[in-house]
Formats: sequence, structure tokens, C-alpha cells
Amino acid sequence: MKAIHCYSETKLAAMSPDQLRKAFTKLLIAAANNIHNPIQVAAILKSLGIMCNYGLDEICQNCHDQLSQTSSIHEINAIISCFLNAQNISGRDDHLALKTGDGNYMGDETLRSKGKQVAVVLDNLRSVFNTGSIFRSSECLGIDTIYLCGSSPSPENTRLHKTAMGTVKYIAWQYYSHTIEAVNLLKDRGYTICALETATVAESVFEYQPKFPLALVLGNESLGIDPLILQLCDSIVHIPVAGWKNSLNVGVAFGIAAYQIMYAKG
Repeated sequence: MKAIHCYSETKLAAMSPDQLRKAFTKLLIAAANNIHNPIQVAAILKSLGIMCNYGLDEICQNCHDQLSQTSSIHEINAIISCFLNAQNISGRDDHLALKTGDGNYMGDETLRSKGKQVAVVLDNLRSVFNTGSIFRSSECLGIDTIYLCGSSPSPENTRLHKTAMGTVKYIAWQYYSHTIEAVNLLKDRGYTICALETATVAESVFEYQPKFPLALVLGNESLGIDPLILQLCDSIVHIPVAGWKNSLNVGVAFGIAAYQIMYAKG
């Protein structure tokens, strides 16, 4: 890994106060992005200490003082986050190191076998981030294929990868101009077609008894699933809510419904 924490003393001495603050902030971001690498974080914190000798402003100095008083990685991460938030710098989950365990298939074989009997159909979604989130949740469940239809973005859109978090290469996907094409294809292959929708006739997903192979259809964030597609579905399920809002974000709703369906008894 390239040493991202190195600033020579000559370079530090030549920096203006504003340049020092920017360099300090850059190192904090680097520490946050490598928070699961204690060796890298320690090296960055050491560089921050050296930087304090060259006229850092009081805010940066106070941040360093807090960091120097703890060895807890959680506290270090919290201190850095508070500093960055105060500077209106947003954290980016796609830059954070993945938790130890990625790459190790820990799910039981029964679940993975069931996942191969499940497909997801996206009916004209508009958000690359919702779609990426659905890729991530699908991969975690071992789901076989995602059918991207109409306006639903594909992995060819690089912004999708921000929320997919590296899962795109592990799950198959196909694109269809019209959702009805994907639904009819799956029906011909013997799939039960289940819509996740807030329709008045919808059954609670927590009472639903799925039949596999199953295709779960998700609709547009504003308009829901096309009524013509709903007519082709064998069942419609919804997620009960207790608040004023009658529905969840589609990516969140998919995660809840998919896990319930995969773990349903019966």
C-alpha cells in the first residue's frame, strides 16, 4: 500500500496555516478510510503528531489531543467523524475498509440453495443507489439473478457500485426494456411471481407462505409497480407499518421482505 501519511518536515515548514489544516484533514480522512488497518492508522496518527509542531490551528490541535488520549479504534473513529462533520465533510461508506469476514461464505447451504431459486425483478426503478443496495442484499442472501427493467440502472452506471459495495461481480443480472418480458419469461420457467407493493389487497409479508422458485417484483419509487405487471403477479405482499408514512424506501423494504421470504417456515 502506498504510504499516504508521509509529509516531509521541509514540506510541513513551507505550508501556510490553511494548507496545514487541509493536510491535517486529508490525513484524518485517510485514517477513517483505513480504520480497520491498525498499522496504517497508527502511522497516520504519528504524522498528525508531527504536524502539530508546525502551527496547526486550535481546532486541529484539540482534535489531535483527543486522538492521543485513546487507543480505542471506535473512539478514534468517533473523534475523526466529529471533526469531519464539523467541517461539513461527509463520510463515504464506499471508502471504508470492509469488515473482516468478507469473502468467507458463512451462510448455511440450505439458505444458499434457496437463494438460487429466487429472482428479483426491478420495474422501472430510478435510483442507482437503491439498485446498488438491492444488489448488496441479494448477494448476501445468495439470490440467483436480478432482472433490471425499463429505467432501472445497471452496473454499467458506476455510481451504482457505491451502495453495491463490491457485490456486482458475484450476482447475475439481465436487462429488459419492458418488465413484462422478464415477468413472462420467469412465469414460463415456473416461477411464482410475488409483488412487494402497498396495494389494499396485499398480504403481510410476515404471514406470506412463499412457493419456490419465486420472483420478487419491486416497483418505481414514486409510482410503484405498473398495474399491468401487478395483474400478472400470483401474490402481492406488503410490509406493515405503524407510522404516518405508509411505506419504506424500496432498498430497505426489499431487505426486510427478502430476508423474511428466505427464512419463512413451511
